[in-house]
Amino acid sequence: MSTQSAGPTDKGTGYAILFGVLATISAAVMYVGATSLAPQLVGAFGFAAVLVFGALVVLSIQIYD
Repeated sequence: MSTQSAGPTDKGTGYAILFGVLATISAAVMYVGATSLAPQLVGAFGFAAVLVFGALVVLSIQIYD
């Protein structure tokens, strides 16, 4: 009879990479937003997204560590 044991998982690393990529895309949106028709609005949404995804990177690493 075989037994299964819960081993370590790489979810924290995967989520950290995912949210890090999304934060980088959001930073690009913030940068590109400076040349758009509504630079303050687009930049504000990009900055807010960077902060949210950055917090989720740290949170995912802490939860799954």
